[in-house]
Amino acid sequence: MTAPPTEAAPLHDRTIVVAGASMNEPPDAAPDALLIDLDRVVDSDPLRLCRETARRSPATAIIGFGSEDRMADGFQLLRLGAVTWVTGVSTESVEAISATLRGETLLAPRHAAWMLADFAALSDAAPGPDPRFNPTATEREVLTRLAKGQTPDEVAAFHDVETHLVNRHVRLALNRLHRHRR
Repeated sequence: MTAPPTEAAPLHDRTIVVAGASMNEPPDAAPDALLIDLDRVVDSDPLRLCRETARRSPATAIIGFGSEDRMADGFQLLRLGAVTWVTGVSTESVEAISATLRGETLLAPRHAAWMLADFAALSDAAPGPDPRFNPTATEREVLTRLAKGQTPDEVAAFHDVETHLVNRHVRLALNRLHRHRR
């Protein structure tokens, strides 16, 4: 049973697979989450693993994590189907994973800025606006605020809405990038 986005979802009720050092194929059974640690996956292609898992198991939450110097690779995971990126592995990582499984979106300011740049580049390259791939005005505004360092809670408070609505706009924008990259 899946918990609603506003309730805490304990990790022990979830099927979570951690990508091993040589994991080359998505898991046979679709887990609730696939964790891809870019600092530890060395004998496989984590980007291919992310893309194939997103394609085969769209309900699986792909969570990338790694050190600060892997942020660019983390963004590639986000472009290919990951739902969040966590820097480093620590106690905060467990909470970040739990938050992701509750439907919250965690996005580093740098990733939000890169998403905006990606959308701008896609818009410049396209012959005309394609609403399937262009963010809405609200999605763009949320990404802009996140890129400036505001938290989803701060963006929600500014607009007098619930935080889960801000997270939903981020997920919708990520989905637009995923659809364009397939």
